[in-house]
Amino acid sequence: MKKLIFFILIFVSSYSYSQNCSVNADIDQTVCANATTVTLTGSVAGLSKTPLITTWSQVGGPSAVITSPGSLTTTVTGLIGGNTYTFRFSSTCTDGSLVYDDMQVVVNKITVANAGPDFAPICPNASASLRKLAANAVGPGETGLWTVTSGSGLTITTPSSPTSAFTMQTTVAGNSVLRWTITNSTTGCSSYDEVTIPKMGGVTPFTAGPDQTLGACYNPPTTTATLVGSFVGNGTGGQIGTWTVVSGPSVPGITSPNANNSGLTNLKQGIYIFRWTVVGSCYSGSDDVQITVPAGIGAATTATAAISGNPTMPFCDGRDNVVLVGNTPKVFETGTWTQTVGPT
Repeated sequence: MKKLIFFILIFVSSYSYSQNCSVNADIDQTVCANATTVTLTGSVAGLSKTPLITTWSQVGGPSAVITSPGSLTTTVTGLIGGNTYTFRFSSTCTDGSLVYDDMQVVVNKITVANAGPDFAPICPNASASLRKLAANAVGPGETGLWTVTSGSGLTITTPSSPTSAFTMQTTVAGNSVLRWTITNSTTGCSSYDEVTIPKMGGVTPFTAGPDQTLGACYNPPTTTATLVGSFVGNGTGGQIGTWTVVSGPSVPGITSPNANNSGLTNLKQGIYIFRWTVVGSCYSGSDDVQITVPAGIGAATTATAAISGNPTMPFCDGRDNVVLVGNTPKVFETGTWTQTVGPT
């Protein structure tokens, strides 16, 4: 018996196929979770279909928002820290080939800093419970740091603590801005937030300063002085002081009525009373200071100068020194010799 063996030859025809354009989704990115937006930038090379149609789509990671999917360049929002996202950029060539390229965005975690609400105006002697910061806690692997970005007169007790206490100088008032910065040293990510503290300031107990008796002058028509009241605030939070004239022989000028160290002008002989009135929620009240302007002591002495010995001038006997003689000043006067011409 003969067996007929059939051999079936199967020929597989193969051919190579390549598209006539390409796309590039750019390089992968690593960002921090608090980045406002991430920008995707695609490009097309070769013979692309006209009109050009490109599409950004998400193929990996939690759902994000692609702002302009049909543009070469688009932003992406809604990214969540601790995740890796994959985005695909695609287009169509003139030969009908669909081409694409993928890129990844790695989003590192970082706690979003919250420095707490702004403070109400605060007195320098406020209780410890009121002089306490209220930022959020840091996450694993993170550190926090308080810094003063503007304003003076405030000291942070424990800069690394989110709930650190702080102290304020009594002689400084105005806003201080504090920044709470959270940093992850491994990823290099950080975030910050700021809080404003209005410092009212003020030394207690307040005073208009010691009484003053000004030095005697030579019949001046007017004279000046400087007040030395205690610092009571500069208007921050409504805490402020004001100088007024209670009495005196003339109407003097108060250079800066709300400054504790204001200057005075147009003072004449006699006794003046100035009042330092303080208002505000830290403390209020008033205190007086007396400034005495004494009578003039006459005109200044007319200076005279001479040379001791004979002959007075010129010298032809080889001497190299002379004695200068000036008249004696009165009380409150001083005399000074100066050279006006000639070699040193």
